[in-house]
Amino acid sequence: MEREDIVRVRVKGSGGAHFAQGMGQTLTLAAGESSDKWADGSPITRAEFNALLARDGVFEIVEE
Repeated sequence: MEREDIVRVRVKGSGGAHFAQGMGQTLTLAAGESSDKWADGSPITRAEFNALLARDGVFEIVEE
């Protein structure tokens, strides 16, 4: 996996959020927090972000 395939995400706005789907894709972020890993420690890929997190409009990619 290329480094550019991994993304860091945060919650849009000023609140926290929780996302869970299946066994591996769980993410909980407090206000102001960001992460590039799911709760199980695996990296969040751009494809996973687009397929799972982007559709609700709650999370966004942190541009570094």
